[in-house]
Amino acid sequence: PEDEAEQPPSMELIHGMGALIGEMTRAGVFLDGDGLRSSAHRYRLRRSSGGWTAEKGPYPGRHELPAGIAILRTSTWDEALEWGRRFGDAVDAEELELGLVTEAWDLGVVEKPVDPPLRVMILQ
Repeated sequence: PEDEAEQPPSMELIHGMGALIGEMTRAGVFLDGDGLRSSAHRYRLRRSSGGWTAEKGPYPGRHELPAGIAILRTSTWDEALEWGRRFGDAVDAEELELGLVTEAWDLGVVEKPVDPPLRVMILQ
């Protein structure tokens, strides 16, 4: 709700996330992370048989509107899930989604390397 109301995050949240991102960076797992503006600054694209439609926000909702992402590079899902739990604690989230980032080899563009790192996106 605070993100949708465009309220700035608390200093406690800023400091807590700064500490966690610093730790993730030192651990070598943090690749990128940004917040998203409220849904008033978004479009939803939907495809139907007639083509694409664009719906301008804001959108009604509770927790299904993403507020931010972080992309991690880890060795295992267990490691990614542990960082995800800590991320969720830091932002006081009730729910997060973790998913694999699509890689070039997933699309058949390049050959999959031997033992590639796991790139996981945390969607808040």
